[in-house]
Amino acid sequence: MAGPTARTLILRLFQQGAPRDPDEPISFSTILEALSSQYSKGTISARLSELVDEGILERRGRGAYRLTYSKEPVPERLAPLVELLMSELPPRTLQGTVVWDATPVLADSEDGVMAPVQVLETERFTGGQMARTVLDRWPGDTIPHVEEFQDRDELLDAALGAAPVNAPTNKPRILVGPVEGLYAATRLRPKGIRMASPERILADLLWRDDPTAGEIAAVRLTSPSASLDPAQLFAAAEERKILPDLFAVLTSLRERLPSALEHAYTERLHGAARTATEGPRT
Repeated sequence: MAGPTARTLILRLFQQGAPRDPDEPISFSTILEALSSQYSKGTISARLSELVDEGILERRGRGAYRLTYSKEPVPERLAPLVELLMSELPPRTLQGTVVWDATPVLADSEDGVMAPVQVLETERFTGGQMARTVLDRWPGDTIPHVEEFQDRDELLDAALGAAPVNAPTNKPRILVGPVEGLYAATRLRPKGIRMASPERILADLLWRDDPTAGEIAAVRLTSPSASLDPAQLFAAAEERKILPDLFAVLTSLRERLPSALEHAYTERLHGAARTATEGPRT
């Protein structure tokens, strides 16, 4: 059975270091020392470069790396939830948390949006704590419906409108469930909370292998206004282990893809062909 990839082991180093001081870079020599018994210097260097290109890591000075922090403003709909979590929860809990707004995704579905839906993904043992914190500390008079899910499939079905939620039709919902795929295509905020990017949400849609989710994904992949980052999209799909499925979808939509995505997809296919000839990367 194959062991963890170099990419996985590098990210584990940053995850272990983040609770102590997320702003402190890790030097290349430290990473090399930790991984050199399993991977070559060239492989480690290549994986670090890829993580920088994907926006997961950034270079700090010469030969040092740290997790990338997003400078983009928090979307207005998510601001109350993000501010509440950052004020109430410790950094270690926040670092395993991803939030995203499912409302724009639902707007592309056949049924449309019945009520705003936000998703709060966290480590399994903190889900109950998260749900209670949101209910007890929610600012303002309009308290949303908060529902916890133990299974990720059930969480995504509810978030994407494929399963009922036990809430009044027009009441805002916050759905809490287990996180998966913490790093790829999520944007780290101060104190460590992560926000899922459109690319990561697309990977979730395709991961569901559901016709409705697939139709929504097709709308978003072919929209000229989506401004998708191909590197983040491929990284999210790879982390979900659905890169071949993404390629199949992109092939079927090729004539309708925005030019930047079509170009990146073609380049990635050429890279995959080289890998098949030269051997897989690690």
